[in-house]
Amino acid sequence: MHTESLSVAKTKEEATWEQVLAARGAKLAGDSTDPKQRYAAACDLAETLHEVVKNLVG
Repeated sequence: MHTESLSVAKTKEEATWEQVLAARGAKLAGDSTDPKQRYAAACDLAETLHEVVKNLVG
């Protein structure tokens, strides 16, 4: 997590885990046959994964 500080790593880990759960929720929301719902879920998933990467990289 690009840090030597245990407390900073824990903070990043907690935020990252919450975002992973949000990404999972967005993926599940995309399990639909409605193209508009699938598109919205894909956008949510992409946004969430972008945040996860930003947190991991720092």
